[in-house]
Amino acid sequence: MQEPKPQKNNTPPPIHLLNLKEKIIFKIVWFTNKYLNWYTILHQRIVRFFFNRFFLRHTKTFNIESLAQYPKNSHIILAANHRTYYDNFIVMTQLYNNHKRLPRRCLFPNRSTFYYDTFRGLFTNLIGTGLALFPPIYRQRHQYKFNRFSMDYMVEQLCDKKGIIIAIHPEGTRNDSPDPYSLVKAKTGVGELAIKSPDSILIPIFIHGLSNRLKQEIKYNYSRKSSSQVSVMFGEAIKLDDLRQQEHTKVTYRQATERWVAAINQLAQEHQKTQAE
Repeated sequence: MQEPKPQKNNTPPPIHLLNLKEKIIFKIVWFTNKYLNWYTILHQRIVRFFFNRFFLRHTKTFNIESLAQYPKNSHIILAANHRTYYDNFIVMTQLYNNHKRLPRRCLFPNRSTFYYDTFRGLFTNLIGTGLALFPPIYRQRHQYKFNRFSMDYMVEQLCDKKGIIIAIHPEGTRNDSPDPYSLVKAKTGVGELAIKSPDSILIPIFIHGLSNRLKQEIKYNYSRKSSSQVSVMFGEAIKLDDLRQQEHTKVTYRQATERWVAAINQLAQEHQKTQAE
């Protein structure tokens, strides 16, 4: 049974679960995302412009033209496999290059470790995304309740009148398997997010060939002799209408997540076939 769209949530974040340093960092990022959206959007445009120059020549996209149908007021969830620190950067630069009609505001929910418990992480978030690595996802057991606030916040944004893109990794952690086509067992959070935001558009993405060595990637980009190539494959929107009509339980969220992971796996298989030909 489909739930009604959530109303504006005025419940304050449970910052009492955080230590002093975490409180300071969270309040800075929270204030920026709540009142200074224009800054975050402008910063991301600048970063994408320069970051794009590092990957323009050795990155190839597939099926990105399917996103042209979505206007600026769309609510889009992007879910990609996760192998490097730069997965979402490469995805967002490709969107910036190809479809300027898409929503400008982007959020990247991320683990709290480093980004929300060190000032170095806060600085990295500021320089890299304009503090768009938000909301945080906590791994410590005593802070799990904070993740409910993070989920409710994302659902609220996906049900707002203004368009937004939320980029998330179903795996929840980076996959360091030597097999680039493998996936770590996905978390149910991405399924819950999709089920609870009935108007959201769900796009699976598979990324191949990207490494954590940024300097090496830049070198490949400007080297004519290099055969290295990054592939970004966009899938068709996933349909979850049947699951959204059911009772919202953990089982439903798991089924939604598995459907999403299956779509990413299919993209991986398609890419593997193209490499074999």
